[in-house]
Amino acid sequence: MAHIAVGGFHHETNTFAPSIATYDDFVASDAWPGLCAGGDIFEKTHGINLPVAGFAEQAKNLGHKLTGLIWCAAPPSGPVEGPAFETVMEQMLSGLRDAGSIDGLFMDLHGAMVVENFADGDGEILKRVRHAIGPEVPLVVALDFHANISPAMCVHVDGVVVYRTYPHVDMFETGERAANILNQIIIDGKKRFVALAQGKFLVPLAWQSTLSEPAKGIYAGLDQLETPGIDALSIAMGFPPADVFDCGPAAVVSGADENAVKKAAATAIGLLADSENDFAGTLYQPDDALRLADKIFDGNGPVILADTQDNPGGGGDGDTTGLLKAMINANVKNAVAGIFAEPIAVKNAIEAGINQSFEMDFGSTKRFGGDTPLKARFKVLALGSGKFKAQGPFFAGAEIDLGPMALLETSGVKIAVSTKKQQAADRAMFRHLGIEPEKCSVLALKSSVHFRADFEEIAADILVVEAPGANIADPRKLDYKNIRPDIRRFPPKDKP
Repeated sequence: MAHIAVGGFHHETNTFAPSIATYDDFVASDAWPGLCAGGDIFEKTHGINLPVAGFAEQAKNLGHKLTGLIWCAAPPSGPVEGPAFETVMEQMLSGLRDAGSIDGLFMDLHGAMVVENFADGDGEILKRVRHAIGPEVPLVVALDFHANISPAMCVHVDGVVVYRTYPHVDMFETGERAANILNQIIIDGKKRFVALAQGKFLVPLAWQSTLSEPAKGIYAGLDQLETPGIDALSIAMGFPPADVFDCGPAAVVSGADENAVKKAAATAIGLLADSENDFAGTLYQPDDALRLADKIFDGNGPVILADTQDNPGGGGDGDTTGLLKAMINANVKNAVAGIFAEPIAVKNAIEAGINQSFEMDFGSTKRFGGDTPLKARFKVLALGSGKFKAQGPFFAGAEIDLGPMALLETSGVKIAVSTKKQQAADRAMFRHLGIEPEKCSVLALKSSVHFRADFEEIAADILVVEAPGANIADPRKLDYKNIRPDIRRFPPKDKP
């Protein structure tokens, strides 16, 4: 039996977003548990689709003793405040000191964290924990599919495992894989090597989905590249709205055979390069999307409009009104939009009561990209606590807490509103307020891809909409200052 320490510190940073991540954001719960320490990590994350939960379950099955350090996650936003980062890291390192002698360390990270005073947050985390445990203790890390993997991150670890699905329905499984790798490293005691091969182009978030080609085929073939001497082979698609040097896709391979590891990394990044021309899709303007939705809808499931640029899962605040205004102007029937993060609207709804109305300037608190609030009168159709169990595969096992919620209606369009921001990736968010998504004609979701895990099967069609928001879908429209000068942006290069 080995003694393994377990920690986690998650943030996906959109450097173009106006909001920042404070310590309180890491402490608060939403779709995932709030900051937890020690044994509470395993209790509060048990059974949830998270790497730390999968790691803990498999490591215990393998007979290991686990000591929890700190695990926390804040919603995607602009950079993490420096004091917040330092506070969490001090708790992490204090936990390591208190843990005493350990035989291994597992870290559940995102891989695209930017802190106010340094660009590579995850590299800094790994540098500090490596310094604390010394050079001999094996360290394995799980990273998000959207990680912007840097050489500095790889130099401090013995194993790297990245999610293989987007929507991320395999986070628990990724943790299990990490446990098996760390277990093997502890047993055989062999030196591990990590090879990183970075891609030469950015892939927009909306076209990274592994439910569609070319990503579907690329990821389906990764197992075949894990030959003897390789512990794990991964491709991270990167997080484009991050103005950092290492932004973009990368292949990362770890294992005991240095030559095999290097060769596999080159092969994997080659697969990605061969598909560059296929990472493309259509971004619709709101009015165009609504006209097309009217033609598509045939009564068999809703037409889903992905309000991708205001996706809270990509750094948006979940309150821009561009698509909502277009729905009202188009006089769309049987339409629902959400999830809007508008705590003042929820407060007003609670004070007014069900079947009552109130007026306000709704949404667009940051007025990002020229977006303005919707001045209207809203009728309160339903109220909810915002506490419910997730039903879809992305948030599987999670007890969601979005704070008090309300279902409002204005000009015939229903709006699902929460106190805390969270992307609309689970049908339970709407059912909590009495809405059956399957029965809608048009469903406008503040999400980019994760909604597909629970909504795609009911959709008549899905249209990705380019309405105002901080999660810019087209990298050509981002004012990068720090990315590698030779990296190509969307659209892809011309075919020969």
